[in-house]
Amino acid sequence: MNRLEGKHVVVTGAGTTERAFRGKMEQDCWARDAVLVGDDVYAVVVCPTSPSAKLVRIDPAGTRTALALAAAPAGCEPRTVEVRGPSDLWVSATCGVFRLGHSQPPLRAP
Repeated sequence: MNRLEGKHVVVTGAGTTERAFRGKMEQDCWARDAVLVGDDVYAVVVCPTSPSAKLVRIDPAGTRTALALAAAPAGCEPRTVEVRGPSDLWVSATCGVFRLGHSQPPLRAP
């Protein structure tokens, strides 16, 4: 179960991991979904000042990296994230399902 505590997202599973997901200029942002993959937290972050949600990786040092969905058309927005293996992250987006770290086209529902 994942929950928000102030400016941190708390991911629980085999253990509990807490990471800040907001930058200094993003105090109105919130995490729609988050998962722990290895030592990194992946979160779908939504900000009222941004036209769409973004996928962010947060490492143990708290460094945030925005990630793009490969081969995604303009306007494709991440919705949820799911871990299916130790390094197997799936991202459900408005335009399909993406498997990060694996070279394959996005899966699309019929």
